[in-house]
Amino acid sequence: MAHKLSVTIGGNKVELEGDPRDLAERFDRLTEMLAASTNGDQKRPTQTSEESPKSDRGEPIQEEPFSDLNRDPNFTDAIVEVFDISDDGSLSLLGPWPAMAPDRALLLLYGFWALAGERPSTAPAFGKALRRSGVDKIRLDRLLAAHARHYETRGQRRGKRYAITAEGVDYCEDLLSNKEAESVTAEDATSAAQDRLKSEAPL
Repeated sequence: MAHKLSVTIGGNKVELEGDPRDLAERFDRLTEMLAASTNGDQKRPTQTSEESPKSDRGEPIQEEPFSDLNRDPNFTDAIVEVFDISDDGSLSLLGPWPAMAPDRALLLLYGFWALAGERPSTAPAFGKALRRSGVDKIRLDRLLAAHARHYETRGQRRGKRYAITAEGVDYCEDLLSNKEAESVTAEDATSAAQDRLKSEAPL
């Protein structure tokens, strides 16, 4: 029988569902991840402070600011299965889901914003997260070409920054919701099979 646990941390409410034996472990992991994304009651930053970009001559370059999201992430239980934040704060994806490299890249941008409070992400940090997630040897712009409306960039070369857009947030949260639904369905099927075996077992 599946059990449910409702958790509210830093204004984010998440419902955990599954076998009671692993709920404690998942709760601890979720607490650690949400603690890394919040700082007391302070609002999660939507954009990191950064030095103004400069030209090759060292002159400041006027750039259009990144779009405002003006929203908080909609956390689901799936983030426990999908994201990992190491002790040094590095972000990565757990396991092979999702299979498509562009979706994996966009989810990392979502994770930078939702969990690490970093928007935009620098090219080196983004590249490191991709390598830790098993995605490499693909140029970032080419990798994200399928998600043109879901992210935006500023700067050039190693000074380039990447930020998820509101449409990108919607896309990623739909992915995570579908992932969570698939997990619950699988758990229900396993529980039903176990109950059936128990009922069919000879006394």
